[in-house]
Amino acid sequence: MGTRLISTALLLASAVSFSVFTPTSTTKRTLLSSPTDDDISYDDFDSPPTVKFLPTTFSIPKPPRGAPIPPRSTTLSSNANILPCFPLGATVYPPLQPQILNIFEPRYRKMYNDILLSGSRRFVTTLSVPEMRNGKQIGSNFAEVGSVWYLEELKEVSEMTQDRVKFVCRHFVESRVRIKRVVNPGDWVQSLSGASSSDYLKVEVDYLEDDDVGEGELPTTYEADTAATIESCRAEFKRLVDLQHDLAEDVRFTPSLVESMDLSPSPLREEVIAVRARTSAARAASAEEKDEDVGAGFMGDMEDVGELEAELTTVWNMVELWQSYINQRLVARQRELQQEFQNKLVKYLMSGEGQENAKKDVKPMPGQQPQISYSDLPQDMKDEINSLKSRITAEVEPLVMENNLGVQRLLAAKTHEKRVKLLGKEFSNERKRLEARESLKKMLSS
Repeated sequence: MGTRLISTALLLASAVSFSVFTPTSTTKRTLLSSPTDDDISYDDFDSPPTVKFLPTTFSIPKPPRGAPIPPRSTTLSSNANILPCFPLGATVYPPLQPQILNIFEPRYRKMYNDILLSGSRRFVTTLSVPEMRNGKQIGSNFAEVGSVWYLEELKEVSEMTQDRVKFVCRHFVESRVRIKRVVNPGDWVQSLSGASSSDYLKVEVDYLEDDDVGEGELPTTYEADTAATIESCRAEFKRLVDLQHDLAEDVRFTPSLVESMDLSPSPLREEVIAVRARTSAARAASAEEKDEDVGAGFMGDMEDVGELEAELTTVWNMVELWQSYINQRLVARQRELQQEFQNKLVKYLMSGEGQENAKKDVKPMPGQQPQISYSDLPQDMKDEINSLKSRITAEVEPLVMENNLGVQRLLAAKTHEKRVKLLGKEFSNERKRLEARESLKKMLSS
């Protein structure tokens, strides 16, 4: 009976749903209040640089009083750089990384058809923060700096998925852009207001390069300053990794990464395009030799491809690894809180009252786990479930914000040196968080 009750406890606890936090407009305004400083000192800056957003695109029919209703589209200049925009929520995607998407929504099916027919194969993604009112999204805030995705491979899978998914697409995040404006905000507004919109967003952009990469005169001390910044960042990362292992953290980096991590700058956009073209040619040649489709497996392990892709190993690889670390730490914390609740639930189920309520439930079918309904739980256990959800929201929110906004600042940094400096600050903040948590534990245990 005890084993069955524990299985029931695990099933009920796992049914407590968790949603990834999406920053609200209030949170966004708080973040935007941070001062901007183009010459950040790695050692003493506390306030992060501002994350800049475009003007809010509000929905119809109830924008805030005085807010203009956006037109369906605006007039374009002859030399404007216009790209499709595919908002992918509150996640930031670092450049020079592969990404795969499943495409099912009609307007984005149309977008992929359009970028294939035009030959551009490119679109923009950017951090999207919803504007909420009474629990309903009424608008969107798009970060000013986004990334350009290049479509490298597209597979038609509608027959295999009964048209639930139209395309499976492999991309390479090619470069960064500054979004000057949304060309057709009315189409986005239509979708927010519940009306169907057959068109996708389009944005006018300027391509971005790091100010300290490529042509242009740099200060005579630049090379030495950048080398010192990289070494400071590496030293801060080592302090973090050493502390993680001293504390036996469940989620931690391997010590060998301290010396092997690459903090080199991003190449110019033209160089990236050239390397990816050679990579595609090498992948096609390898597939032809093996007499198979170019897209077989999507990501080849051919030696030539590996060597070419190594040319694009830069600081962005470390940024993506940092994102993964924060996400895994988030999942680990969720599991800790779930386990705490599971222990309490098992204790209740092993009690006389819990066993009596378990008997009331319908006998499970063979192979099914026994279940106890939420309504059969006492009020204090229901309160525990609600408290657990609230605690996860309260604790997860800062972690997700730290990840998304931190990576957005790295994306928007004007120079490679500043980006490495900001990354070092991320490492420093995480180390200080672990130190503060350990100090608090010692205080509470003494």
